[in-house]
Amino acid sequence: MKWIPENCDFCGDCLVKCRYVSYDRDRAIKAITNLAEGKEDEILAQCVTCQACNEYCVKGANPWDRIADLQQQFGMGPNMPRKVQYAVNKTLDQSWWLPSKVTPGNDNKTVLNLSIARPTFPRDGFSGKLFDGLTKVRGGDYAGFMGLVKTGRGHPTEGMCQHYANNLNALGAEEIVIVLPDDVAMARYVQHHSNSELNFRPVNILEHLAKSLKTHRSSITKLVKKVAYHRNCMSRYMPEDEHFVDEIFNLIGVERVDRKYDRENAVCCGATMPDRQGTVDMNLSDALEKGAEALIILCPSCMGVLNKPCVDRGLKPIYISELCRMALGETPYGATPPYPDYLLF
Repeated sequence: MKWIPENCDFCGDCLVKCRYVSYDRDRAIKAITNLAEGKEDEILAQCVTCQACNEYCVKGANPWDRIADLQQQFGMGPNMPRKVQYAVNKTLDQSWWLPSKVTPGNDNKTVLNLSIARPTFPRDGFSGKLFDGLTKVRGGDYAGFMGLVKTGRGHPTEGMCQHYANNLNALGAEEIVIVLPDDVAMARYVQHHSNSELNFRPVNILEHLAKSLKTHRSSITKLVKKVAYHRNCMSRYMPEDEHFVDEIFNLIGVERVDRKYDRENAVCCGATMPDRQGTVDMNLSDALEKGAEALIILCPSCMGVLNKPCVDRGLKPIYISELCRMALGETPYGATPPYPDYLLF
């Protein structure tokens, strides 16, 4: 998305509602006025990059995108923990990228893009009925790296957009199912805010899971569990896809508990926060107080942050794709593998 200044009425709601700063109406209006005028403001350093203010803005001005661009301009990105900064630096180092690999399937019209997700997802997480026959690709050449916008580096350059589009277009697919939320966001950004074109339809993994579960409805055994969903920050770029989560849960027989920190009011995992414990605690406490026995996660970075705190508090951390495979009897319910320490941001 992009900042649309003509849509902003300077009401200040976007920052009054922010869960990470305590701004009254006057302070919020002053901040958004400074941003609109291209001036420095302390919100640039205080922002944890959760992107929620875009959804809080009913006028569609996209204040988060203004913050992101000014963070880059003034060098005032979030004060990230050392481990996260290390991971960001590695991401920018192409020599560290996972080698690109194409594993042909029976269906070359639909491709599953695993991008750089391999070290963080369960080893067999993309096998079974939901993914049978799909050509699978992985590696840095197929990654969008949209998540870098959360580190104070602004929006993707035209060169990054072209690199992403060219490599995926070269696969010759009609549809590409995209696993990482960052990459889904990048595909939307390329479509709407760049000069590059995508010669395929980008499909959010959530849409694919919902569609595939309907195809295999007869193989589903309802799980009959109460779960909480952790909505990742990048989902703010595609709120129109959120209904697929409810479709998936309905199909596999789990109840998404009605809690405070969900949907538009979701809180960040805390990956970019130097002191995230308070945010993690209120997120998990909210889930447990509402009777959830598992926290369902889509983003691997969120899993890296929340895995251990979940386990420590008796809450099962489960990838949403794995939850679907559990309903199909392909893996035992709640059998999530341990994750190496270097992923626990």
